[in-house]
Amino acid sequence: MNESVSGKLYIDLGGALAALGLLFAVYQLRRPRWDVVLQINPWLRRNLFWAPALVGLAAIFIAVLIDKFQPCGLPIWLPTWLKDTLLYQAIAYFGFISSPFLLLRIAGNPCNLFTKQNAVRFYKILVQNIAMGDNEKIDASLTVLLANFHNICKFASQERDSEIRQYARAILDVILSDNAIVKILTTRNLIALHHVFRLAEKFELKQSYSSIGIPALVRNLYVDNNSFLYRQYRADGLALTINIYEAIFSSEALLENFNLFYYLKSGSFSA
Repeated sequence: MNESVSGKLYIDLGGALAALGLLFAVYQLRRPRWDVVLQINPWLRRNLFWAPALVGLAAIFIAVLIDKFQPCGLPIWLPTWLKDTLLYQAIAYFGFISSPFLLLRIAGNPCNLFTKQNAVRFYKILVQNIAMGDNEKIDASLTVLLANFHNICKFASQERDSEIRQYARAILDVILSDNAIVKILTTRNLIALHHVFRLAEKFELKQSYSSIGIPALVRNLYVDNNSFLYRQYRADGLALTINIYEAIFSSEALLENFNLFYYLKSGSFSA
């Protein structure tokens, strides 16, 4: 006679499917920044959070089968501890709880996305989201760009020609010179603007690395009356916290490596 193991089902198959549906609802309501981060991540990593939930669903399915066949007896060769439905329910609870936390861990971390394996996808996803013209998508893309700007500048300054260097320099030109990005950096996000100039100086970026991007930021500081440069001159609140004028003109690297005022010579000073 087969040994019977008692165990109560605290969560059934319907409850497991409801938990999986709730996770799907959370995924659908994800923030724009999470969406950009998930798009940039490789397919396996951005879908990894589903794995614990699917394991939990499978565990509940096994628990239901054990509970159903318990009166008829289970195979005698099956170890006793594998006949206890509480084991599978514990696995299911852990899976359903850990899945959203894994989603937060993956989607909430915009750092270290610009890598040799991911450079092409990083560039294309940012361009695609910024081109949509949606303010939330643009803000999210800028957040991801700034979180990876250290790596972008590092690879852009490499002497050896490589694919990642090409895309790093393309980002410094195409994305950094976009009107929406320039507007945000020069009029709305002072810390980010200073961060860009500081890293450009640190890695000694040159005109050949960013012939449009860095000069475009300086240009808008001068042509936009709402830029941090003019607000600093007007002693306007938070614009006084960082001296942008000093950040540019006290940097030998920026002044020597970039033709920051090319637009003055071409007569295109006006916005």
